[in-house]
Amino acid sequence: MRRKRYLWLIVLLVVVLAVSIPLAVRREATFNGSSFGDRRSFHLSFSVMNTTESHDLALNAGETLSAALVSDGGTLAVTIQKGDDAPLFEGTDLTTQNFTVTAEETGTYTVSVTGRHAKGSFDITVQDDDGNQVI
Repeated sequence: MRRKRYLWLIVLLVVVLAVSIPLAVRREATFNGSSFGDRRSFHLSFSVMNTTESHDLALNAGETLSAALVSDGGTLAVTIQKGDDAPLFEGTDLTTQNFTVTAEETGTYTVSVTGRHAKGSFDITVQDDDGNQVI
C-alpha cells in the first residue's frame, strides 16, 4: 500500500514537471515581420515585435522626416537622434499617428522603434519642401 502511494506521488510529480517546465522556458518571439531601408527611408511591418529595430538615415540641415505609425496592439516607442545629441523626436506608448520632424543639422540620424507585444507598422521618409519623397 505504501509503495503504491509513493509510485502515485512520483507519477504526479513527473506529470507536473512535464507540464510546467515547457511553460517556464517558453520564449516570446522577438520579431515577426519585415524591415528594410536605405539612406533616405526606413520601413517596418510586424505581426509581433518585442525588440528594438534601428536604422540610420542621412539628412541635410532643414530636411523633413515624415513618419506614419500604425499601432494595432501592444506598445511602441520611437526615438530619432543624431549621435549623442538630444533626440530630435522621442515618444513612448505611441498610438496610430503621423508626424514630421525637421533636421537642424546635416548628419546621420538613427531611427529606433521599440515594441512590446506590438503589432503594426512604421514608415519614415525624407521629404522635400513640396512633400515629395527625396531619393
